[in-house]
Amino acid sequence: MYRRLALVLSVLVALAVVGVASAGTLPASGSGTIGLGSVDGSVAGFARVQPHYEGTVTFNSAGTGKLKNPRIYVRCYQNGVLVYGEAGGASDTFTLGGGWSLWVANGGGSAQCWADLFYFKTGNHEWNGSGQQEYVWLATTPEWDAAG
Repeated sequence: MYRRLALVLSVLVALAVVGVASAGTLPASGSGTIGLGSVDGSVAGFARVQPHYEGTVTFNSAGTGKLKNPRIYVRCYQNGVLVYGEAGGASDTFTLGGGWSLWVANGGGSAQCWADLFYFKTGNHEWNGSGQQEYVWLATTPEWDAAG
């Protein structure tokens, strides 16, 4: 009887440990996907709308697992020079050029853009505001052109 009870308890403890370990697993670097979700409120790809300076974009992403705060960094270049960069939440809407950037100072114009999907961690868990941050890249969109 006691052997059977000890066996049952050890199996339950083992299952609990495995459950806790898998619940806390963070996505590995390079394991996500990201693409343009919408441009000025229209679904990207279906409405044949092009991203443009001062227009809005959102993104569709996957592979963020159980992250509480996946992030996106949008970056745009003109002639190889970074003219706009902004980070926000994975569900945020981004206004290309932002409130003020080199892109705005240049008066607009076309740009080549990318967006990165990432998160911050500390140790073996998602960063919670304390401790040292470690950047973990998950994915980058293909290059997309933003009209001026």
